Amino acid sequence: MRKRKAPISLAQFAAVIAVTIAVSLLVDISRRAADNYRLGREEAALKRDVEILEAMHHYLEAYKEYVQSDEFVEWWVREVAKKVKEGEVLVRPILIPKEPPSIPDVASQREDKPHWREWWELFFDISIINDSMTKSQLPMTQ
Repeated sequence: MRKRKAPISLAQFAAVIAVTIAVSLLVDISRRAADNYRLGREEAALKRDVEILEAMHHYLEAYKEYVQSDEFVEWWVREVAKKVKEGEVLVRPILIPKEPPSIPDVASQREDKPHWREWWELFFDISIINDSMTKSQLPMTQ
């Protein structure tokens, strides 16, 4: 014969309902806590953005005042537009080299200089080694 299962008692039914409600409340509370944490981080980031934008606003306001001043207009006219006041003479010096630069013989340079020195001069545009330096004074051999 089959044994019949005992029906669930009222206390067991109430316990299952209470556990279900407790679990759903815990899930909801943890979700709200995570949302509050995320919103707090977003709020802090937005406050930083507002501070940066306010500083930029103050800078731009000061720059606007400067640009609208007579001092800026006079600077712009003299430096950018290259204009002068009445009675003044604009002087623009033109630098002319005394002699045209000579074209060096590339083949003779390669024979005289070590290979690393050519690269050094190409990268740094200066020569750290005088021709009068001896090989023991070279930085690469020490």
